[in-house]
Amino acid sequence: MKFIIKYLFLLVFFNSLICNLFANEIKIIEVSGNNRVSSSSVIMFSTVKIGQNLNENDLNNVLKNLYNTNFFEDVSVELLKGEILKISVKEFPIIQNISFNGVKSDNLLSKIIDGSSLKARSSFNKIVLNNDKIKMTENLKNLGYFFSNIEVYVENL
Repeated sequence: MKFIIKYLFLLVFFNSLICNLFANEIKIIEVSGNNRVSSSSVIMFSTVKIGQNLNENDLNNVLKNLYNTNFFEDVSVELLKGEILKISVKEFPIIQNISFNGVKSDNLLSKIIDGSSLKARSSFNKIVLNNDKIKMTENLKNLGYFFSNIEVYVENL
């Protein structure tokens, strides 16, 4: 009799553990904080679909996918009541215009900015800006301008 009680106890215990391991089925996806990027685009970038089962690893992948778009400065993902996926985003500002001062030759300027990622009407990201500055400095050194200096001015509108 003791053996049967122990067996039933173990069976109930392991069953409760297994039930907690199953993912939650998403019934509603809510997107907030987006202005320029549409909610349907945010959902598409997240690669989540209604009816999909999500676990914690999948939620981490949603975060990675949204950050990899370089449209969002901040992203948070929350699972509410086990069936509502709430995605909150903060978009990067848009670059209105990029201007270069101090270089008079258009041919030289095109060689300096070769390989730059930031363009007008794209999202502004400080990390991408720093990488572009490093690329431009390297381009200047390759052209023989070893003691050149690049200064960046950002004007928030």
